Amino acid sequence: MKHPWNDKSPLSAWYPGGYSEMKDPKVSRTIRPVFDNSKCIKCNMCYIYCPDGCIIRDDKYSVNYIYCRGCGVCAKECPRGAISMIREDKV
Repeated sequence: MKHPWNDKSPLSAWYPGGYSEMKDPKVSRTIRPVFDNSKCIKCNMCYIYCPDGCIIRDDKYSVNYIYCRGCGVCAKECPRGAISMIREDKV
């Protein structure tokens, strides 16, 4: 007998980068991540842990604010404290 997961795999905790861009943006956040690239060591922890794949990895790391929900996971996982969460009305 075939296991049902062979036909339809369950949703996992891993999504490919840019996954948010495949969905309609429905963002209502009160805080947003802001990078301090002078502290950033480009370890990719923010990129790996971002649940929506909003981190842009170029010469300097940045965030795609169209899809960012402001969850703060990137800031929590950053080992150098290079990401701070700032209130939307302060930006």
